[in-house]
Amino acid sequence: MGLSTGIGIGIQFSRGGSQSWESYWASQPEVLFFGLYSEISGGQMPNKVTGSSDYLTVAGSAGSETYQAPNTASYQSADTDYIWFKTDTAQRTTTTAELIGYDFTRTIVKYANDAPYTIEAIMILSANVDTARMRDDFDLSVWWDNTLSAHGNLKGNRGAGQNAWTAEAVYDDRSVTLFAQMAALSETPTDERKTAIDTAIKALKAASLFETQFDALVVTRAHGNDSGLLNWITNATNGLAVLAPTFQTDIGYNSDGAASYINTQFNPYAQNAAGGLYLTNDACIIKKVSGTITAGKYSGARNTAGTAVAYIGTGEYQAINDLGQDTDIAAVTGYTAVVRPDATHLTYMRNALSTTFDRNATAPPNFNAFMMALNTEGAPELYAGSGEVYELYAFGKAISQANFLVFQGIMNTFFASL
Repeated sequence: MGLSTGIGIGIQFSRGGSQSWESYWASQPEVLFFGLYSEISGGQMPNKVTGSSDYLTVAGSAGSETYQAPNTASYQSADTDYIWFKTDTAQRTTTTAELIGYDFTRTIVKYANDAPYTIEAIMILSANVDTARMRDDFDLSVWWDNTLSAHGNLKGNRGAGQNAWTAEAVYDDRSVTLFAQMAALSETPTDERKTAIDTAIKALKAASLFETQFDALVVTRAHGNDSGLLNWITNATNGLAVLAPTFQTDIGYNSDGAASYINTQFNPYAQNAAGGLYLTNDACIIKKVSGTITAGKYSGARNTAGTAVAYIGTGEYQAINDLGQDTDIAAVTGYTAVVRPDATHLTYMRNALSTTFDRNATAPPNFNAFMMALNTEGAPELYAGSGEVYELYAFGKAISQANFLVFQGIMNTFFASL
């Protein structure tokens, strides 16, 4: 096939002319940047494109340099490989190892065919170009586009086939912190799960259903039992498993029906006093359950004197910052919410259903709310049936039925991706 195995030295001529390859590419309209390694000076690789004055910023030692492209809209738009910028246009620091290790569509790198694979030139295109001349002039791998070509070179750092770059995932800051918490628990999530969690968090934020809606959102349907107790909103009021409730990966937690439960470490009274989102006249408790429900069981907290109650039951009774009168509604699996929209009403939501009652508010209870059991001044009782599986729970400000449905949709998409 006449494949070259070495680097050409000296001037290369264009077909039918005397123009050097450097001059040729510096004058092409689709070339946004063209620079030579030999011309790096003062931490800059100058742009040789006619009329240009910008440059790549270069740092590091010879053979292991780092590079940054100009942080402008034109470079961001050109970088469809996402090697100079992340997918959210945040600037990346690009390494020598990356530039010589992958085959890019818009960033064309000329480097030696053999170790140490020294870079000779870097070109950034504003439009896709695939010509025999480009492959020859830049000594591209003969597998540059994943099809064997007669043009280009055999590279010592390439096997058969293209080495395609994968764009760097851009995670929300809260996702990054959450992943670090999981890793500290020896439960580092897979890349696929990171993407699923991050997608859910971004969707919740976009819908104003994250840190502006909830003080705590704990997704107990998780990949690890400790990760299933973490508050997605902030590293506070994480859950605490008491007396070994059963955990099943990607299913959730359930009580033994007699002694085990989750202490949410969320105190409604303290959150209200501290200026959290959960307030006396503006609050909600949400849970999602699957499995078999036992009627007449509760999650939450109450004062025995009847001065403050906040719980979400399986039918019969619901209460939030009130005295807990009978609502007489049958239990359901899926999503339920008990909502305090104002000082005189309680709304009970079950999946797509919503019912509002007249109910005057009292102060929130001054005890940690439990899940899978009711905390009556520190004493757990009325444990959830052993067949009832908790997939998530949340505390926050009052939520509308429309937003409750949006929340369900986002979380259902997340669960379906596991």
